[in-house]
Amino acid sequence: MFIFFLLSCADVAEPSLGCTDCNAVNYDSSAVIDDSSCLFFNSNRIYSYSVQDSIMDFSLTWFFDSYTIFIEREPCNPNGILIKNYGNIVNSDGSLIIRAIAEEDSIYIPSQIIDTGIETFSTDYIQISESTGYFRNDSIYIFFDYSGRYDPYTGKLFGIKIDN
Repeated sequence: MFIFFLLSCADVAEPSLGCTDCNAVNYDSSAVIDDSSCLFFNSNRIYSYSVQDSIMDFSLTWFFDSYTIFIEREPCNPNGILIKNYGNIVNSDGSLIIRAIAEEDSIYIPSQIIDTGIETFSTDYIQISESTGYFRNDSIYIFFDYSGRYDPYTGKLFGIKIDN
């Protein structure tokens, strides 16, 4: 009696190479091994900025402040940035964070509601209206329209990049 075994080598797929960083514009979700080809938008924008902020309230009174904001990447969004510490306000998550889109020199801030972390009333929040801004060389300019629980505000922010 003879027993035959037929062994076959099936094609084994090579693990795919590509960019495995979801923040890159050329992210490849099927890539298993990073090939160092990742390309990033806004790398020259991801910094800290020393800013001058001016805010006008409903009574047309201007308030001025100086502080630092931090521009970071929004996770897994190639054009997304986070503006951290706007208004030098601390909320329940830490410093106030505003989501934005940066394309080339332009900044687009979509409408969003942000918890202020003040628990006096359940309605303590900042509602940011669609706003814009831009980068120029080592500077940032942002124009905000937003409201608190009762009052509307207009803000203008100008900043210079700080060496990290």
